[in-house]
Amino acid sequence: MAMVLFKDLVFKMTGSMKRWHIESAGVWAMGGYPATINAQETMRARRLNLIDHRSQPVTIPLLNQFNLVLGMEQDHKQTLCCAFPEHAQKIHVLSEMAGAEYDIEDPVGLSIESYQITAAKILAYLEKGFIKISRLSQ
Repeated sequence: MAMVLFKDLVFKMTGSMKRWHIESAGVWAMGGYPATINAQETMRARRLNLIDHRSQPVTIPLLNQFNLVLGMEQDHKQTLCCAFPEHAQKIHVLSEMAGAEYDIEDPVGLSIESYQITAAKILAYLEKGFIKISRLSQ
């Protein structure tokens, strides 16, 4: 959800995706799985599309493509920093971009309402942290 929310925000804020490369990967993800039905429905309600999304794990080749990596939880950040110490300086928790230190817990297995709440939290941090995200991602 964070990926499509951020792509939509970037387009609304800048009018272009030219300088942006935005991907989604999971710290403990298996590759090739679709987004959950609740995630798809939550994004569809916002007129965003997750139907073609497929999961992928975080890998060195993927990390090499980015100047900024944002996790949803402190555990994500810690795990990635330990597994990929050469990339630690660019790994952060999303809420840090907005001057906070809160985890955004994965709603997998929970209600559609939990997904909607999670999506709203993600978007709020992306909006509040947009300038810092822009600066760090260059």
